[in-house]
Amino acid sequence: MSFGWVTLVATPKSHPFEERRIKVNSPNDPVKIGRAVARIQAAPDNAVFDCKVLSRNHAILWFRDGEFWLKDTKSSNGTFVNNEKLQQIGTGRDTDVRRVFSGDIIQLGVEIVENANKVVYGCIYAVINCFNAEGKLLENTGQSCDDGGQRTTNSLVSNRKLFQMQQYVSEAQHREKQREDKIAELMSIISANEKAAETAWKALVNEDRLLARIESLEAQLSILSNNNNPDKQKEELLKMIDEKTKFEAMTKEMVRRLIEENGETTSRLKDMERSLETTEQTYQQLRSRNDDLETALSETTEMYDSKVSDLALTTSELFEKQKQFSALEDKLTDLQQKNLKLSKSSVINETASGLSRLLANAINSGSFIDAPELHLLISTLKSASYLPPHTRETPSSPDTSSASESDLRTQLMNGCDTSTSEKDLIEEYEKNKQQDEKMTIEICLKTILELQSKNRELEMTVATMMEENQENQENGEKSDSFLSETDIHKEPLEISPSENASFFPDAGNFSGSSTSTSSQAPLMQKQSTVIKKPDGLENLLLLVSLVPLLALLLAALAPIQNRFSSPKEKKEE
Repeated sequence: MSFGWVTLVATPKSHPFEERRIKVNSPNDPVKIGRAVARIQAAPDNAVFDCKVLSRNHAILWFRDGEFWLKDTKSSNGTFVNNEKLQQIGTGRDTDVRRVFSGDIIQLGVEIVENANKVVYGCIYAVINCFNAEGKLLENTGQSCDDGGQRTTNSLVSNRKLFQMQQYVSEAQHREKQREDKIAELMSIISANEKAAETAWKALVNEDRLLARIESLEAQLSILSNNNNPDKQKEELLKMIDEKTKFEAMTKEMVRRLIEENGETTSRLKDMERSLETTEQTYQQLRSRNDDLETALSETTEMYDSKVSDLALTTSELFEKQKQFSALEDKLTDLQQKNLKLSKSSVINETASGLSRLLANAINSGSFIDAPELHLLISTLKSASYLPPHTRETPSSPDTSSASESDLRTQLMNGCDTSTSEKDLIEEYEKNKQQDEKMTIEICLKTILELQSKNRELEMTVATMMEENQENQENGEKSDSFLSETDIHKEPLEISPSENASFFPDAGNFSGSSTSTSSQAPLMQKQSTVIKKPDGLENLLLLVSLVPLLALLLAALAPIQNRFSSPKEKKEE
């Protein structure tokens, strides 16, 4: 049959009882816990307590499969495990079963205060320790569970441990208080013993003195009773006896003082020995603490050295990162400046491209362009570098600008007169689209070749005229022939009555039907570039600078025509 052992130790606030060591059997023969009655009295080997707050059959305790179980048996004041009451199950009177572990605090009943007599009846607080049959302590390896299964609750574990710690602390405080009370009682006993010893010593010394005095008086009496001795001898003997008595008294007083001094010296010696032991213990503690501090200091020094080296490495890395950061900042500044320039140029280019598309739409549709729009187009092309440098640097006068605008309007009106209706143009354009594109490309290529040849001739003429100009400046003569020679080379330029210079391809170069000619007229009008009429060398340089721009515009005519004609095709479809 399996069994176990439990010990119940009273806590400080418990009703006083002796420590119990109880044998716990199986559930068939459980240990009964209750109040002492006439037949059953409290004993060290049972769980009966002489406490009024307990019921006669308060609870039972049994052992099963290496576990100890506790159950309340309908007690009036209840049973608690770690400050948690064993609750009733359902509507019946039975309570739940609780497993107990070593170190649990079992409370039997509650404190009751009798109001009539102002008497407090305490309850039982006991710390339980569980042992197996061999007497080995069973550690707390499980958790509380009920009689139905293996239910575990973390909150119960934490509460139980907290309650146990509170009980341990209160028990330690109670023991400390008891120890202090015992020390105080012992000190009072020691002081009383010291006083009694001193009193006994004084009584002993006084007794010796009295005995010596009695002996001296008896000797004097014996001498005085002897009448045969002479008077002188009697006097001498009396003196000697008195001296002997005084000497004995002095000797005893000296012995008493020496004994007292010896006792004081002995007590001082003991105090010194105790202080020496305390000093040695303090020295050992300080020495061990010094060793620990030296070890910590060495470790701290090593850590400091390592941190210093890490700091040096980090500082060097920081310097490198700062250099890289400064370089990246410089690069970022350059990129921002470039980005700003590109953004400005992109805005200008978008404006110029939008105005160019507006001009192309106007030319294709045969409509007019207002003077403000024409001025805006020219200024935008100048700022976007679509015009040559000399043209951008030379300001245009109101006369020339108005003449160029009137010329452009005249050309647009001519284009509108020669063109047919919009529907007929779309139909004819669909039929002759490919042929017109080929013809336009051929015309552009021929014009580019002619412009290149004229550009070479103009470059040679400019070089010759520059040499002549230098010679004329040296001789102090005015170069009148310079203007006449430049006028000779302005044959490719057609000067309009409004003194606007514009360049157009020769009409004889166009071959094809009248329909293609009328459809190409707006496109060829787009190639005109409005400039101010220069004088002398500026006119020649202006013509040279216009050649690449005219070639670029001629090369871009075909894609522009396709782009602006595609919406019309989609609309017709």
